Amino acid sequence: MKKILQEKKIIVTRSENQSNEFCSKLSNLGATVINIPLIEIRSIINKEIVSTYKNISNYEWIIFTSTNSIEIFFKTFTEHNFDIKELENIKFAVVGNKTKNKLLEYGFQNSICPDKFTADFLLKEFISQNITQKRILIPTSNIAKKNLYEGLTKLGNNVTFLPIYENIKPNISISELDIVNADYITFTSPSTVENFHTIYNSKIVNSKIICIGTVTANKVKELFNITPLIPNEFTIDGMIDLITNNEKSTL
Repeated sequence: MKKILQEKKIIVTRSENQSNEFCSKLSNLGATVINIPLIEIRSIINKEIVSTYKNISNYEWIIFTSTNSIEIFFKTFTEHNFDIKELENIKFAVVGNKTKNKLLEYGFQNSICPDKFTADFLLKEFISQNITQKRILIPTSNIAKKNLYEGLTKLGNNVTFLPIYENIKPNISISELDIVNADYITFTSPSTVENFHTIYNSKIVNSKIICIGTVTANKVKELFNITPLIPNEFTIDGMIDLITNNEKSTL
């Protein structure tokens, strides 16, 4: 029996440590998957991070906007022998089910998770609940936008924007021929779009572009002047559903 994505070539551009599940699900649907990790995640450690973790009980909220931020936060926190019990009285906010589930793996539940999985909708939750005059920590990447930080600060909160990992463009050795002949190219962050543009420039003209959300889609529009497809749910599964539904509509 022919699978829905059989004979379809799909490019996955997310970091190597995060791409396995995505690639596996696409392969199980019959796709030929080309994994081109256009971003590499590296943790940061410096005096500011160590000092912040040492005084973590001063914070009332911690906000995680990615699974990367959770994994790196807890890894560094425990490797430097800080007491995990210091986190018990802190409330957590997350963006999306993947981030929520990753937090649960470390034994903590979120108090806020917006219906739509973006930082802007997370900020709207804080506004609607009139959360103000709180000490809030946002552990994030070195290139993360500060919209959430600025919005929470305007609400009257004392917010710490703390880069704990950096996004690096890795060396890529995938041929341009694979790019040109792809049926779909998937992007899961603005960084992957930017790095793709730097390496391959305009080689996406023959492919359908799938972006995990509006922020990533806007970067595609900006750099390539192409309007990509966006799933209803800003997750990997949402992207897969979008691809399969698109293929069904052409049958």
